[in-house]
This record gives sequence, structure tokens and C-alpha cells, in this order.
Amino acid sequence: MASDQFRVVVDLLPEKQLEEWPLELLLRKFSSSSQGTEVIAYVSQVHQVVLPDGLVDHDTVSLDQIESNIVMCPDPEYAEKMIAAIDVVRTRGDPIGGGVTCIVRNAPRGLRSPVFDKLEADLGKAVMSLPAIKGFEFGSGFAGTFLTGREHNDEFYTDEHGRIRTRTNRSGGIQGGISNGEIMNMRVAFKPTATISKKQLIVTREKKEMELFHVLHSDIFHIFISFTSK
Repeated sequence: MASDQFRVVVDLLPEKQLEEWPLELLLRKFSSSSQGTEVIAYVSQVHQVVLPDGLVDHDTVSLDQIESNIVMCPDPEYAEKMIAAIDVVRTRGDPIGGGVTCIVRNAPRGLRSPVFDKLEADLGKAVMSLPAIKGFEFGSGFAGTFLTGREHNDEFYTDEHGRIRTRTNRSGGIQGGISNGEIMNMRVAFKPTATISKKQLIVTREKKEMELFHVLHSDIFHIFISFTSK
């Protein structure tokens, strides 16, 4: 199917196609329009405490649930486990990393194009530009490598409102680099902060080896949810 069939023209600026808009402007446009696009993110991992897949319902999860605790995790049980994990390492002065899950609901279909302006590429560039990011996966991510093509494919169907949908969402709301209207979902890995309250070996500009000691900052666990908006 030709990529032109997927392109959407902005009503206010008919000469510009949405695929040419910067990603931030696209999200702002649809978040503030009747489209009702929502971008929501939550902490899904703190060190070895990981939210199981499917535990959080991406159709219904809300900012109120996410912001109900200090670790920004929508599941109360796992939020407590995450807080406990942070408290343990706080006393050791050795930071930990974790992960954030970001979803986009009610995104319009047809954003971007399938070759040089893929939507996943734009999202990946935006996310990987944040400090401390060491990993990014979309949809099924690395877990998809364990499936066969038949197991991984998202089958299409027509819902009760006459809309074309997919029965599963392993593609994460993007197929062929273009949004398909399903919920977009991505996961981001944050490394532990490099500043620890223990001596570390370094090399100076004069190539002299020495020990360096830092007073630990307050960011024992430094995930910042930069995606969240209403």
C-alpha cells in the first residue's frame, strides 16, 4: 500500500503534512485537540523489582494512579516493593537503575512514513537524548525475538464501531513506521547514576591514576518521567 494513503493533512496548514512536523509539535497538537491523545509514563522497574507484563491495564491506567505514590508506579503492591528496594541501597550509598514505560493513547493513524521518517525512529531519538538512557524498546521489544512470525503478527479485525483494529498489539501501535491507531507503548532503561559514595579509580589529564571520592547526591534512584502530559 502506498505511503500516501497513510498521510494526514493538517487542517490549519494544508500545505504541510503531519509526517513533516517535529514530534513534540505533533503530540502537543493532538493532546490539545478533540482527538484526545494522551501521553502517559510510569516507573515499571526499580533495580530487580520489575512490573510483570500485563499487570497494568494500558486502556485504563491514569495519572492519578501513577501519582499516588513517590515512585510513580500505578500498582500499589509493586510501588511498595520499589520503595523498599530504594531504601536498601540508600544505606549502602550505591545507586541503582530502572525502567520507565510510556504509552500514547488515542494517537491518530497515519503519522510519519515507512522509510526515512519512521515514527519509532523519531521516538527513539527523542528518548535516547535524555540523560542516563541505555536502552529503548518498542512494542514486544526484545521479547519478540523469541516468537515466530505467526505468533508475533497482529491480526486485523473490524470492531463494533466499524473501525479496523488489531486483536493483539505486539507492534506497539506502529506498523511499517506508521501509527495504526492502537496504543503505542515503549520501555526505556535508565542506568544507575555514576556518582557513588565510595572511592573510585580515575585517570587525570596528565595520565596519573588516582582515587576519587564523591559525596553521594540525593539521586540514589534518578528516573525522571519526562513524557507525562494530560
